[in-house]
Amino acid sequence: MPYGSALCGAKLVMPGPNLDGQSLYDLARDEGCTFSLGVPTVWLGFLDHIEKTGVDPKADLKLKRLVVGGSAAPRT
Repeated sequence: MPYGSALCGAKLVMPGPNLDGQSLYDLARDEGCTFSLGVPTVWLGFLDHIEKTGVDPKADLKLKRLVVGGSAAPRT
């Protein structure tokens, strides 16, 4: 993905060591991310943050597409 992003001229946002739900949510919101990739553990933390805080991702985020990789996402 890093190479594909560069080839198509997309902005690449990397979270660094902060992979907790709140940090990822804040980063996606602040950077205006529209496409994001992560393993199930990352997305479960992201969703847990949304549920616990009651934030409105439709109002805050510009995300249009998420990709889950590395292993299958749980049904929940």
